Amino acid sequence: MSVIAPPRRHSPLAAARALAAATPAGRDRYVDLLRVGSMLVVVLGHWLMTVTFWQDGRLTGGNALTSVRGLWLATWVLQVMPVFFFVGGFSNLVTVEAVTRRGGGWVEFVTGRAARLLRPGTRVGSAGLLRSKGIVRPVSNGFVVSLIKLVAPECTAVNTESLCER
Repeated sequence: MSVIAPPRRHSPLAAARALAAATPAGRDRYVDLLRVGSMLVVVLGHWLMTVTFWQDGRLTGGNALTSVRGLWLATWVLQVMPVFFFVGGFSNLVTVEAVTRRGGGWVEFVTGRAARLLRPGTRVGSAGLLRSKGIVRPVSNGFVVSLIKLVAPECTAVNTESLCER
């Protein structure tokens, strides 16, 4: 009989140090900083921009840019799409150079990138298809209805069978 040891608790700082120690010396950490920073700006910006409230017994959503005067100026200061393009181009260049060093070509590069995108995309798409066909039921229909109302406010009625009626 084997004994399962309890999980070790590490501080986030210790985990970050261990990750940094395992990172290859040639990795450009500035690009990693740009990637993380731009992702945080996008996630926090979209999260903070969403205005949700109950109206007539329904969860309703809106956009803070249309509700708060002058907030549109923040969109000019927090433009991170050029950073995404820079980081994406740099990452692709590094990957192309690595594939070339291994003796590969553009076919290996494209198939490798496609596989990295298709694996999670196929899982999400399959889950959505199974849900739409009624094969898989969500944990909570109330959660799904609220989510649909936030994501697709053009739906006039939401039910758990057809999901959205316009």
